[in-house]
Amino acid sequence: MASCLCSSAFRVNDQFWVGGLGEQAQAALGAATFVMILNFALYFLAVAGCMSRVARASGAGDDRARNSAIHHGFALATILAVVVGGVGYLIAPEITSIMGLSEGVAAEAVDYIRGTYLVALPIAFAPLLDNVFISMGDTRSPFVLQVLSIGLNFIFNPLFIYGGIPALQESPQVWLGVQGAAFATGLSRAIAIVIGLIWLVRRKGIPLLPESRIAFGELVRIVRTGLPSCVSIAIYALVYVGLTRWVFSEFSDAALAGFSVGFNAFEAVSYPLFLGIALGGSAMVGRALGARNDGLAQELVRSTRTIALLAGVLITLAFLFVGPYLVPAFTSDTPVIDEAILYLRILAISQIFVALETVSENVHMAAGHTRPIFWISVPGNLARVPLGILFALTWGFGPAGLWWAINATTLIKALIFHWLVVRERWLRDPHLAGS
Repeated sequence: MASCLCSSAFRVNDQFWVGGLGEQAQAALGAATFVMILNFALYFLAVAGCMSRVARASGAGDDRARNSAIHHGFALATILAVVVGGVGYLIAPEITSIMGLSEGVAAEAVDYIRGTYLVALPIAFAPLLDNVFISMGDTRSPFVLQVLSIGLNFIFNPLFIYGGIPALQESPQVWLGVQGAAFATGLSRAIAIVIGLIWLVRRKGIPLLPESRIAFGELVRIVRTGLPSCVSIAIYALVYVGLTRWVFSEFSDAALAGFSVGFNAFEAVSYPLFLGIALGGSAMVGRALGARNDGLAQELVRSTRTIALLAGVLITLAFLFVGPYLVPAFTSDTPVIDEAILYLRILAISQIFVALETVSENVHMAAGHTRPIFWISVPGNLARVPLGILFALTWGFGPAGLWWAINATTLIKALIFHWLVVRERWLRDPHLAGS
């Protein structure tokens, strides 16, 4: 949990330091967030496809199969980073044009997006390396690496954005602006990755280079396993790109900036908390399945779900009663503060269901049953576009209508996922059962 919180703390860091650049920079960060999630979806081909293989091989005590899965995951992550980074840098202006951003917000968003593509390799590698450790049952190493990385990021952000710490400058100025936040993220992650690879070799005995050639067929199998999750995350990101184009464009920049604060500074804490619980439990589920201990796997699912639901209740209360007092730390613009508080108060209601959905989704991922993730998440997320237009624009509820549309779809997805987990089809080996 702490590792996932640290990983997501990059967004909190960026939102905090970018706050001094004004409303348009904050809005740009919100718009760019979903481009980053779209990139992550592509990188997740390597993460999701590698995760279940490493967990099952570790549970079965098959070191050769584990090492092969790790090396193929690294190879795929490198290929994806080069392709996504190169293409993304070239089409960044077209991306912001599609989103229908105002001129000032679009210019800031292009700078930030291009910055992230220049550091695509460490951004793609970091989640894969974290999940490799977690799949082997080691949650301490990624946590330490994340603490190091986020600490470096907090230091690098003001240096790259402003050329120093604004409070210590006689005349505060801007150096690289929002693009500096992207460079700070890439550099801090790169340093942690180098240390993580050294630990992988020295502590886990995994050779840095593969013992045999990378097999194209194995890369295809990893992609096939990770594809449903990849498409699901990509659709999620594209839905928000569409909402930015068709809904947010009808509101002021303050509405998008307020959403950016709520999503990047608060949900960047709540969702990673749920994800950390889910990843910890699902990695244990994967190893139990690899050891063919179905009873233990079932008990782990129940325990993980209980912990996540308790966390969901706590986050709901935090959003309602603590969030409004913390929002001013990220912006001094009154309209942005009002929009961010509105977002938190409405989205607080769905946090329990986000927790339930996250656990159920990761149980399927750890078991290698990734198809249900696609068939539930994709329609559920796509429904947010027409519902958002209906609630926010047609019925005239404004931004509040959009947040209620998100609540409704989250509830439906969570309940369907939960029903599938209770049915326990995920206990079957998908590679043997063909599902």
